Amino acid sequence: MESNKPIDKPKGLKDFKNFMSLNGDGWVLTNSTKLMVGYQKNIQAEKGNCLITVILLLLGIIPGLLYLYFSYQSASTKQLAVSVDEDGCLTASGDEDGLELYNQFAGGDSIKKDSWFGLFE
Repeated sequence: MESNKPIDKPKGLKDFKNFMSLNGDGWVLTNSTKLMVGYQKNIQAEKGNCLITVILLLLGIIPGLLYLYFSYQSASTKQLAVSVDEDGCLTASGDEDGLELYNQFAGGDSIKKDSWFGLFE
């Protein structure tokens, strides 16, 4: 997914780095050049609460098993890359979470979300 939004000249990569250092909870700078910065956020896998599982298993095997199945969240990695194009505008690409964070920086919600596979509008 890519997002192009004209940013005023004072808002450049340096301002985006400052924004991320203050608001990018969990996002780690992985790459930085004069024309591009890359961020990554690792989300660990989570399982359900053991006490709730035991209580639900005592009430019945089906509720306990359903809780175990649906409470598991797999680990994931989110990506965000922001670059400067030929016109001096910032261009963001990455996961939906990263683009949402970039949208907060840009100060609006008029970002066009393109899809590689036609999965998003």
